[in-house]
Amino acid sequence: MNARYGGFNHAGFSYKHQAALTTTPQVFTLTQDSTNSPCSSAIPTFAELKQVIAQVDTIASGASSVTYYIAADAAGDIPLTTQGTMSILTGKTTATKGSAIDCVDVDYHYQRLTAETLGTVYIVAWLNAGTANANIRLQWRA
Repeated sequence: MNARYGGFNHAGFSYKHQAALTTTPQVFTLTQDSTNSPCSSAIPTFAELKQVIAQVDTIASGASSVTYYIAADAAGDIPLTTQGTMSILTGKTTATKGSAIDCVDVDYHYQRLTAETLGTVYIVAWLNAGTANANIRLQWRA
């Protein structure tokens, strides 16, 4: 047991690079991306999903929040979390970059269902207005 993580042995994050967000709900993969985020990891079979961080750029046409939920399947039909809305906090020097952050705090258990993919969960996300690109991290402990 590693006391630094309150009984958890591993902490990490899964990643989606440059998700093109619009006002239409879209499904994006969250898993290991060695090319764009070398420190990212696949989701463990048993994990506590902790936090969603969307680092947003190219914000346009009034986008000010991201609505999302985490799903077990690529179609986004098996939600693992409730729907959440994150306000986009823009940077100090530009209104076209910022971050949206939300706590999830949900236990996740891979069940080997036909619709699931080992090491992967999905985020269904959309904006209140406009468009933006987001690098999305799902932080977890296992």
